[in-house]
Amino acid sequence: MRRSSAGMTAAPSWLAEYVLGFVVDESADPVKARCVPGGRVIATVDIGDAKRLLTAVEQPTSPVAGLHDRPQVVEFTGQRSAIGIILAPWGAHSLFGVGMHALANEHVGMADLVGPNAVELTERIADLTTWPERIEVLAKTLWTWFEDGPRADREVVAAWRWLRAGEMTVESVAREVGWSRRRLESRFRDQVGLPPKKIARIFRFHRAVDLLATGERAGDVAVRCGYWDQAHLNRDFRVLAGRTPTELMARHKAGHAPG
Repeated sequence: MRRSSAGMTAAPSWLAEYVLGFVVDESADPVKARCVPGGRVIATVDIGDAKRLLTAVEQPTSPVAGLHDRPQVVEFTGQRSAIGIILAPWGAHSLFGVGMHALANEHVGMADLVGPNAVELTERIADLTTWPERIEVLAKTLWTWFEDGPRADREVVAAWRWLRAGEMTVESVAREVGWSRRRLESRFRDQVGLPPKKIARIFRFHRAVDLLATGERAGDVAVRCGYWDQAHLNRDFRVLAGRTPTELMARHKAGHAPG
Protein backbone atom coordinates (compact mmCIF):
# COMPACT_ATOMS: atom_id res chain seq x y z
CA MET A 1 0.00 0.00 0.00
CA ARG A 2 3.01 2.31 -0.36
CA ARG A 3 2.09 3.67 -3.80
CA SER A 4 -1.05 5.63 -3.16
CA SER A 5 -2.99 8.17 -5.20
CA ALA A 6 -4.73 9.60 -2.15
CA GLY A 7 -2.43 8.89 0.81
CA MET A 8 -3.77 8.11 4.26
CA THR A 9 -7.32 9.17 5.08
CA ALA A 10 -8.12 9.35 8.78
CA ALA A 11 -11.09 7.38 10.02
CA PRO A 12 -14.14 9.29 11.29
CA SER A 13 -14.03 10.02 15.02
CA TRP A 14 -16.73 7.43 15.71
CA LEU A 15 -14.49 4.74 14.20
CA ALA A 16 -11.14 5.96 15.52
CA GLU A 17 -11.06 3.54 18.46
CA TYR A 18 -10.81 0.66 15.99
CA VAL A 19 -9.72 2.06 12.62
CA LEU A 20 -6.60 4.23 12.28
CA GLY A 21 -7.18 5.16 8.67
CA PHE A 22 -7.67 4.14 5.06
CA VAL A 23 -5.13 3.96 2.24
CA VAL A 24 -6.01 3.92 -1.44
CA ASP A 25 -3.77 1.88 -3.74
CA GLU A 26 -4.26 2.47 -7.45
CA SER A 27 -1.36 1.55 -9.69
CA ALA A 28 -0.14 -0.83 -12.36
CA ASP A 29 3.53 -0.60 -11.33
CA PRO A 30 5.08 -3.82 -9.99
CA VAL A 31 6.17 -3.54 -6.36
CA LYS A 32 8.23 -5.83 -4.18
CA ALA A 33 8.52 -4.84 -0.53
CA ARG A 34 9.91 -6.34 2.66
CA CYS A 35 7.41 -5.64 5.46
CA VAL A 36 8.77 -5.56 9.01
CA PRO A 37 6.57 -6.45 12.00
CA GLY A 38 4.43 -3.60 13.26
CA GLY A 39 1.40 -3.00 15.43
CA ARG A 40 -1.39 -2.81 12.88
CA VAL A 41 -3.69 -5.27 11.15
CA ILE A 42 -4.21 -4.48 7.46
CA ALA A 43 -7.46 -5.53 5.79
CA THR A 44 -7.67 -4.89 2.05
CA VAL A 45 -10.79 -4.48 -0.07
CA ASP A 46 -9.80 -5.37 -3.63
CA ILE A 47 -11.75 -3.75 -6.44
CA GLY A 48 -9.41 -4.56 -9.32
CA ASP A 49 -7.64 -7.75 -10.32
CA ALA A 50 -4.45 -7.30 -8.36
CA LYS A 51 -2.15 -10.27 -7.90
CA ARG A 52 -0.24 -10.46 -4.63
CA LEU A 53 2.53 -12.84 -3.79
CA LEU A 54 3.64 -13.42 -0.22
CA THR A 55 7.04 -15.13 -0.32
CA ALA A 56 6.18 -16.51 -3.78
CA VAL A 57 2.75 -17.82 -2.66
CA GLU A 58 -0.32 -16.11 -4.13
CA GLN A 59 -2.48 -14.34 -1.57
CA PRO A 60 -6.28 -14.52 -1.40
CA THR A 61 -8.51 -11.77 -2.76
CA SER A 62 -9.09 -8.96 -0.24
CA PRO A 63 -6.57 -10.34 2.27
CA VAL A 64 -6.54 -9.59 5.98
CA ALA A 65 -2.98 -9.55 7.32
CA GLY A 66 -2.67 -10.25 11.04
CA LEU A 67 0.27 -9.14 13.15
CA HIS A 68 3.51 -10.87 12.30
CA ASP A 69 6.72 -11.39 14.23
CA ARG A 70 9.09 -11.80 11.29
CA PRO A 71 9.72 -9.95 8.01
CA GLN A 72 7.47 -10.77 5.07
CA VAL A 73 8.19 -10.11 1.41
CA VAL A 74 5.10 -9.01 -0.51
CA GLU A 75 5.04 -8.58 -4.28
CA PHE A 76 2.35 -6.86 -6.36
CA THR A 77 1.89 -7.39 -10.10
CA GLY A 78 -0.77 -6.15 -12.48
CA GLN A 79 -3.32 -3.37 -12.14
CA ARG A 80 -4.26 -2.65 -8.52
CA SER A 81 -7.34 -0.87 -7.27
CA ALA A 82 -7.95 -1.32 -3.57
CA ILE A 83 -8.58 0.28 -0.20
CA GLY A 84 -6.48 -0.75 2.79
CA ILE A 85 -8.13 -0.58 6.20
CA ILE A 86 -5.54 0.13 8.92
CA LEU A 87 -6.87 -1.49 12.09
CA ALA A 88 -5.86 -1.57 15.72
CA PRO A 89 -5.54 -5.28 16.58
CA TRP A 90 -8.50 -5.17 18.97
CA GLY A 91 -10.44 -3.42 16.20
CA ALA A 92 -9.81 -6.40 13.92
CA HIS A 93 -10.87 -8.71 16.76
CA SER A 94 -14.16 -6.85 17.06
CA LEU A 95 -14.65 -6.51 13.30
CA PHE A 96 -14.08 -10.14 12.39
CA GLY A 97 -15.12 -11.78 15.67
CA VAL A 98 -12.19 -14.20 15.73
CA GLY A 99 -9.30 -14.88 18.09
CA MET A 100 -6.49 -12.81 16.65
CA HIS A 101 -3.94 -15.58 17.27
CA ALA A 102 -5.60 -17.34 14.31
CA LEU A 103 -4.47 -14.47 12.05
CA ALA A 104 -0.94 -14.09 13.44
CA ASN A 105 1.62 -14.43 10.61
CA GLU A 106 -1.25 -15.16 8.21
CA HIS A 107 -3.03 -13.55 5.26
CA VAL A 108 -6.67 -14.69 5.19
CA GLY A 109 -9.31 -13.72 2.62
CA MET A 110 -11.92 -11.37 4.05
CA ALA A 111 -14.67 -13.61 2.66
CA ASP A 112 -13.35 -16.43 4.86
CA LEU A 113 -13.94 -14.22 7.90
CA VAL A 114 -17.22 -12.42 7.15
CA GLY A 115 -18.72 -14.56 4.38
CA PRO A 116 -21.00 -13.02 1.70
CA ASN A 117 -20.76 -9.61 3.39
CA ALA A 118 -17.29 -9.25 1.88
CA VAL A 119 -18.58 -9.76 -1.66
CA GLU A 120 -21.50 -7.39 -1.09
CA LEU A 121 -19.15 -4.72 0.28
CA THR A 122 -16.80 -5.04 -2.70
CA GLU A 123 -19.67 -4.72 -5.18
CA ARG A 124 -21.10 -1.66 -3.43
CA ILE A 125 -17.73 0.08 -3.43
CA ALA A 126 -16.94 -0.85 -7.03
CA ASP A 127 -20.20 0.74 -8.20
CA LEU A 128 -19.13 4.14 -6.85
CA THR A 129 -16.99 6.48 -8.94
CA THR A 130 -14.81 8.41 -6.48
CA TRP A 131 -12.49 7.29 -3.69
CA PRO A 132 -14.01 9.64 -1.06
CA GLU A 133 -17.44 8.10 -1.74
CA ARG A 134 -15.99 4.62 -1.48
CA ILE A 135 -14.25 5.38 1.82
CA GLU A 136 -17.44 6.88 3.24
CA VAL A 137 -19.48 3.79 2.37
CA LEU A 138 -16.71 1.53 3.68
CA ALA A 139 -16.57 3.38 7.01
CA LYS A 140 -20.34 3.18 7.50
CA THR A 141 -20.38 -0.51 6.62
CA LEU A 142 -17.57 -1.28 9.03
CA TRP A 143 -19.47 0.45 11.81
CA THR A 144 -22.43 -1.91 11.35
CA TRP A 145 -20.02 -4.86 11.57
CA PHE A 146 -18.41 -3.46 14.72
CA GLU A 147 -21.79 -3.13 16.39
CA ASP A 148 -22.26 -6.90 16.25
CA GLY A 149 -18.69 -7.83 17.21
CA PRO A 150 -17.02 -8.55 20.55
CA ARG A 151 -15.44 -5.73 22.51
CA ALA A 152 -11.84 -5.75 23.66
CA ASP A 153 -11.04 -5.80 27.36
CA ARG A 154 -10.01 -2.34 28.54
CA GLU A 155 -7.12 -4.07 30.32
CA VAL A 156 -5.80 -5.37 27.00
CA VAL A 157 -5.92 -1.93 25.40
CA ALA A 158 -4.25 -0.38 28.46
CA ALA A 159 -1.55 -3.06 28.45
CA TRP A 160 -0.89 -2.40 24.75
CA ARG A 161 -0.37 1.29 25.47
CA TRP A 162 1.96 0.62 28.42
CA LEU A 163 4.04 -1.74 26.29
CA ARG A 164 4.19 0.78 23.45
CA ALA A 165 5.51 3.41 25.86
CA GLY A 166 8.39 1.02 26.57
CA GLU A 167 8.85 1.87 30.22
CA MET A 168 7.43 -1.28 31.87
CA THR A 169 8.04 -5.02 31.79
CA VAL A 170 5.26 -7.48 31.01
CA GLU A 171 5.10 -8.40 34.69
CA SER A 172 4.69 -4.78 35.78
CA VAL A 173 2.09 -4.15 33.08
CA ALA A 174 0.08 -7.12 34.35
CA ARG A 175 0.18 -5.68 37.85
CA GLU A 176 -0.80 -2.26 36.53
CA VAL A 177 -3.97 -3.60 34.89
CA GLY A 178 -4.78 -5.83 37.86
CA TRP A 179 -4.31 -9.21 36.18
CA SER A 180 -1.95 -12.11 36.61
CA ARG A 181 0.70 -12.44 33.90
CA ARG A 182 -0.93 -15.66 32.73
CA ARG A 183 -4.34 -14.02 32.31
CA LEU A 184 -2.81 -11.04 30.51
CA GLU A 185 -0.95 -13.30 28.09
CA SER A 186 -4.09 -15.34 27.34
CA ARG A 187 -6.42 -12.38 26.77
CA PHE A 188 -3.76 -10.38 24.92
CA ARG A 189 -3.05 -13.22 22.51
CA ASP A 190 -6.78 -13.63 21.83
CA GLN A 191 -7.48 -9.95 21.18
CA VAL A 192 -4.16 -8.81 19.69
CA GLY A 193 -2.66 -11.92 18.10
CA LEU A 194 0.84 -12.05 19.56
CA PRO A 195 1.93 -12.45 23.20
CA PRO A 196 2.80 -9.27 25.16
CA LYS A 197 6.50 -10.14 25.18
CA LYS A 198 6.65 -10.28 21.38
CA ILE A 199 4.74 -7.02 21.07
CA ALA A 200 7.17 -5.39 23.50
CA ARG A 201 10.06 -6.69 21.37
CA ILE A 202 8.53 -5.21 18.20
CA PHE A 203 7.94 -1.83 19.84
CA ARG A 204 11.54 -1.81 21.13
CA PHE A 205 12.79 -2.54 17.61
CA HIS A 206 10.87 0.44 16.22
CA ARG A 207 12.19 2.73 18.95
CA ALA A 208 15.70 1.61 18.03
CA VAL A 209 15.05 2.27 14.32
CA ASP A 210 13.84 5.79 15.10
CA LEU A 211 16.92 6.56 17.21
CA LEU A 212 19.34 5.12 14.65
CA ALA A 213 17.66 7.26 11.98
CA THR A 214 18.69 10.36 13.94
CA GLY A 215 22.34 9.33 13.66
CA GLU A 216 22.75 7.97 17.17
CA ARG A 217 25.38 5.24 17.53
CA ALA A 218 24.17 1.65 17.70
CA GLY A 219 25.86 0.99 21.05
CA ASP A 220 24.13 3.98 22.63
CA VAL A 221 20.80 2.98 21.09
CA ALA A 222 21.16 -0.51 22.52
CA VAL A 223 21.58 0.92 26.02
CA ARG A 224 18.71 3.40 25.70
CA CYS A 225 16.30 0.79 24.35
CA GLY A 226 17.07 -1.86 26.96
CA TYR A 227 19.05 -4.39 24.92
CA TRP A 228 21.70 -6.39 26.77
CA ASP A 229 24.36 -5.09 24.39
CA GLN A 230 24.88 -4.13 20.75
CA ALA A 231 25.09 -7.80 19.72
CA HIS A 232 21.61 -8.32 21.19
CA LEU A 233 20.32 -5.35 19.15
CA ASN A 234 21.92 -6.78 16.01
CA ARG A 235 20.27 -10.17 16.56
CA ASP A 236 16.84 -8.59 17.02
CA PHE A 237 17.23 -6.61 13.79
CA ARG A 238 18.11 -9.76 11.86
CA VAL A 239 15.07 -11.58 13.28
CA LEU A 240 12.55 -8.75 12.85
CA ALA A 241 13.84 -7.04 9.71
CA GLY A 242 16.04 -9.62 8.05
CA ARG A 243 18.80 -7.00 7.96
CA THR A 244 21.52 -5.61 10.19
CA PRO A 245 21.09 -2.10 11.64
CA THR A 246 23.70 -0.83 9.18
CA GLU A 247 21.87 -2.35 6.20
CA LEU A 248 18.52 -1.01 7.38
CA MET A 249 19.85 2.51 7.89
CA ALA A 250 21.50 2.46 4.45
CA ARG A 251 18.09 1.76 2.94
CA HIS A 252 16.56 4.50 5.07
CA LYS A 253 19.09 7.03 3.81
CA ALA A 254 18.37 5.90 0.26
CA GLY A 255 14.71 6.82 0.75
CA HIS A 256 13.23 3.38 1.38
CA ALA A 257 10.69 2.65 4.11
CA PRO A 258 12.02 0.50 7.00
CA GLY A 259 12.40 -3.04 5.73
